[in-house]
Amino acid sequence: MGKTPSLRLALLAILFAPLLALVAEAAALTELTEGKIYRITNKADKEGNTLYLTPNSNNVATAQEEITDGADGYLTQYWYVYRVNTAGTNPNYTLRNVGNGKFLKGAGRSANWTLVDNATSATNLYFLTVGTFNTFSVSDDNSTSQKDKMHAASTLDYRVVGWSTDEAPTLWTFTKTTNDAATAAVARFALTEKIAEANSYLGNLQVLTPNANGYLFCNDPHLGTTDNSPQEQGYNLLDGNTATYFHSNYDANTKKPLEGQWIR
Repeated sequence: MGKTPSLRLALLAILFAPLLALVAEAAALTELTEGKIYRITNKADKEGNTLYLTPNSNNVATAQEEITDGADGYLTQYWYVYRVNTAGTNPNYTLRNVGNGKFLKGAGRSANWTLVDNATSATNLYFLTVGTFNTFSVSDDNSTSQKDKMHAASTLDYRVVGWSTDEAPTLWTFTKTTNDAATAAVARFALTEKIAEANSYLGNLQVLTPNANGYLFCNDPHLGTTDNSPQEQGYNLLDGNTATYFHSNYDANTKKPLEGQWIR
């Protein structure tokens, strides 16, 4: 006995559900996610090959053929969204290269897009033309003129320059991806920034020499605790004598404003 039409449709739905889900996910991408890793490609190549956004050795953005995973320099073809700024009409993005840790900076018409050392020197990038299957034009200009678009110029060895028209070299496909080495590199960037932040904070602390006995020093001791010096008050934390004690200043009238209390 043959299968009924409804049963055939149900079987087809089951078989094609994964494919349909992938298509729906691809078509649904209209913005980037902070912290996620992407590969950015276009079809600027005259032969129709896929080219990948890649910095060259001079930190100029280019479009190059794919570097095989694991080969020298392959992580330079991975990018992650360092920051998403949702203020204003359209969200904008700061992109960081996974391979060299530098940030993408846009430029005007026919000028090279480059990679710079810090996020403050980079430019906020906007999605202007939303195409199908994750394809966009990207610009550092959010005005109605929509100039300075990221354009892979075949006449300039596929260097990325600013341009104003939408065409194949100006349309880029963003594909979210996972790669263990890329994920580890992003984690190292975050850790390095936290260490630098901590070192900056520590560098701003007041550096004072302890007394001859090497007692602990507090930057804001409670002077009513004992008749001893601030260093000795700190030492009272560790002197093993339960009759002595120490605490930092909690008096709102005398404690130092806008300064954390610490013991060194």
